[in-house]
Amino acid sequence: MARGDRVVVVVRESSRDDANAGASRVDPNGANTFESSPLEAVGSPGVIVAYWCGWHMTPGKEAEFRSEISAIVGAGNASVFNMPPETPESILASTGLQELSSR
Repeated sequence: MARGDRVVVVVRESSRDDANAGASRVDPNGANTFESSPLEAVGSPGVIVAYWCGWHMTPGKEAEFRSEISAIVGAGNASVFNMPPETPESILASTGLQELSSR
């Protein structure tokens, strides 16, 4: 299987279930994609507001996943990034989020 860029998705906590459902439609093991990497807003330690996940996808799987979560992205509740050119630091800075400080 050819690998594409690394795709990083940031999903607001309120849309996590919908994003997990979209991930499971693309990958049978995707039902818990947005469960283990919580993010908090900068300046609000300990309050989980989003989750993120990154993985390598073929261009076809990436297009399929983007289609599955397009409503969430359109509502402003998720953002999709490609690495490169993005980095974890630039993604966090652009979203105003940080890794959970209590971990």
